[in-house]
Amino acid sequence: MTADEARTQLGALAEGRAALADRVVTPWWYHPALAVLVAIFLASQGAQQWWVIGFAIYCAGLVGLVTAYRNLTGVWVSSWDLPNGRGVLIGVVAVLLAGFTVSLVTRFGLLPWWSALLSGLGCGLFVWWIGPQVDSMCRDQVQDAR
Repeated sequence: MTADEARTQLGALAEGRAALADRVVTPWWYHPALAVLVAIFLASQGAQQWWVIGFAIYCAGLVGLVTAYRNLTGVWVSSWDLPNGRGVLIGVVAVLLAGFTVSLVTRFGLLPWWSALLSGLGCGLFVWWIGPQVDSMCRDQVQDAR
């Protein structure tokens, strides 16, 4: 292979990475919808009679979101396999587990009922805030992959 052929192939790879990064742009409605689902799930976990309904709404909504995203983009991107992705996702899981713990403690009567509402709202807002940042990180790392 000549140097010119190698440069041509490297250029084609760079164009492919850029095209993939452009393709995986999350629609504007995705993160707000995910935030609402997280808020419903966590807030409902604080109530003895509503937690199953909240869980069902969350699961159905999540399936709908993932399906809509895949149909729209044709791909699914996970930040787990990207550099720094695991650290960010572990942090997100830690925040959500803290919110879930508050909701469960509320369900068992150790905190006032509004604690679960605040937990759901806080975690929902966190998901809405962190989601676009994770998306940007994924796109940057896909585009800059070497």
